[in-house]
Amino acid sequence: MKQLIRWLFLMCLCIFFSDQIAVSQSFEQQQHTGSRQAWKMMEKAREAYAEDKDGISLRYAEKAIDADTNFILPWILRGDILTDQGRYGRAAVSYRKAMAIDPEFDPFLNLMLGNVTMKQQDYGAAVRHYKNYLEMAQVHPSERKAVEKRINTCLFRKRTMDKPLEIHPRPLDSRINTDDDEYVNSLSTDGERIIFTRKEPVPGKDGVYREQVYLCPLRDSSGASPRGLDPFLNEFGNVGAATFSPDGQYIFFTACHAAGSYGSCDLYYSRKTGARWSMPVNLGPVVNTSTWDSQPCLSSDGTTLYFSSRRPGGYGSSDLWTSRRQSDGTWSRPVNLGPLVNSSGPEMAPFIHQDGVTLYFSSGGHTGMGGYDLFLSRKQEDGTWSTPENIGYPVNTHADEINLIVSPSGKTAYISSSKFSEAGTYDIFYFELPEHLRPLPVTYLAGRVFDSKTGQSLEARFELMDLGSGRTVVESLSDPGTGEFLVCLPSGNRYALNVNKHGYLFYSAHFDLVSGTLRTRPYRMDIPLVPIEKNQKMVLRNIFFETDEYALKEESLTELERALRFLKENPGLKIEIGGHTDSIGSAAYNKDLSMRRARSVYAYFVRNGIEPDRLHYTGYGYGDPYASNETEKGRALNRRTELKIIDVD
Repeated sequence: MKQLIRWLFLMCLCIFFSDQIAVSQSFEQQQHTGSRQAWKMMEKAREAYAEDKDGISLRYAEKAIDADTNFILPWILRGDILTDQGRYGRAAVSYRKAMAIDPEFDPFLNLMLGNVTMKQQDYGAAVRHYKNYLEMAQVHPSERKAVEKRINTCLFRKRTMDKPLEIHPRPLDSRINTDDDEYVNSLSTDGERIIFTRKEPVPGKDGVYREQVYLCPLRDSSGASPRGLDPFLNEFGNVGAATFSPDGQYIFFTACHAAGSYGSCDLYYSRKTGARWSMPVNLGPVVNTSTWDSQPCLSSDGTTLYFSSRRPGGYGSSDLWTSRRQSDGTWSRPVNLGPLVNSSGPEMAPFIHQDGVTLYFSSGGHTGMGGYDLFLSRKQEDGTWSTPENIGYPVNTHADEINLIVSPSGKTAYISSSKFSEAGTYDIFYFELPEHLRPLPVTYLAGRVFDSKTGQSLEARFELMDLGSGRTVVESLSDPGTGEFLVCLPSGNRYALNVNKHGYLFYSAHFDLVSGTLRTRPYRMDIPLVPIEKNQKMVLRNIFFETDEYALKEESLTELERALRFLKENPGLKIEIGGHTDSIGSAAYNKDLSMRRARSVYAYFVRNGIEPDRLHYTGYGYGDPYASNETEKGRALNRRTELKIIDVD
């Protein structure tokens, strides 16, 4: 725009200042000056402006104004130079003076006034000037469209500022925020730890900086300083934009100009074993390109990677893309999120909340408050994304807002900002997120897997499945060193949990997050896996029947398929299928009901390829209770199906 203004103004001046034309009285009157001194200073101002000597040009323009305050051209030139310098208030004064001298001199003055008043955030005035320009000037359709877009942007900004969000940003403590720039990256699934990037000066090298990733508890009464990740990660190059996998076992991050990279910045991951992280692994040429690939974020099921990239095939300078983890551990060819999310401008810093449907991101292309703004879009049932919604003022301003993350509860947002910082550097702030901008709340399941006999920690596989659809929501592994695990539980569904390891009976549980109030505190469950031995039992907690019925409900299929897989993986086992009830009703009735239910499970296994001579079923009624029948909770535990090992070949 600056070069366009300069070109237009110089073209105008070339008409007014011709070496072959003498300055006549009529020409002087036409241009609102009779002062030859004013003309002389204006000529010098024009020459300096043509040579990009704005300071000199401004001085001569002001001398021309001193010689004749009603000379319109130096007022316009003064406005242009002040606009170039970002001094929008003084530029607006100059343009208004020019218009006061001659309101019909040039409709383009309305456009310039619209631009500078928009920069001043005087959006009502900007709209008036833009509309005047469209009414007075002969405007090309493409230019009209661009100006109308600015009008709509001004109207949006005015509406947004007239209804500001009730937020009160507060800085994180001095362990995290320093005199250097800090950028928030992600939170752990339990919301207790924060990953952030700090831009630090390189010792002994003036003006040279490097980015390093830090991990820190959000609440630490001891005041311990943040610790960097394993040294080799931070010595890998300029690293940043790091994010945990939901189970905390992997970290995905960006490294720029690292050895063996495919482009300027690439995506990498590292796996945690105990307290150590593995050597970084490049995600490979399917995900990374010769361009810029950065800012990863992983979905709550651990299977979808969101990131920003400047690769070909997008809609703007950088777009948001996704890649899915495949069954062999590789990542699929990235898919663009499409033209509703991605604009003709840059999109950056995706953050997909643990609810799996709410995406926050930064955009310089969608209608906003200026610079980069923060937006949210929600994933629809058909897999498409909703029209992005601007987060609003004062989170978004005329400055650049780059990234925002939200706690698992959905109540607290974290943002990197310089506008809230007293020092003027980027610090990390948090605030309560308004209700309409919140994602669905989530909770999580945490615990430890161990051998029931020896107490030894075990690496075991977790499968969290939606009982309604049978879809696997999360697959994860417990830490091989500690046996610890963390599984995200989005609200709104009923889940079956299966934990399995070769050589052990699998463990099952279920969680109902549909009915009642969402549990805000995490579930804690230490899981003892029982070695496969004769007479050992496992409870199938996700086998369901209607009251007083023995036909299997459809949501039982997820558990039955897992049990079927277990039997096929262990062909030497012979099992007893035991049905159990609570104590409501007569002993004979419950004995018969439990027998029929056990037989339904038996029939399912036989139907699906298990040899009948490996199976036996029986009904125990309420004769072998698991818990007290005096409470509803106890009776629910007693209504169960058990598998008992009766022989091991």
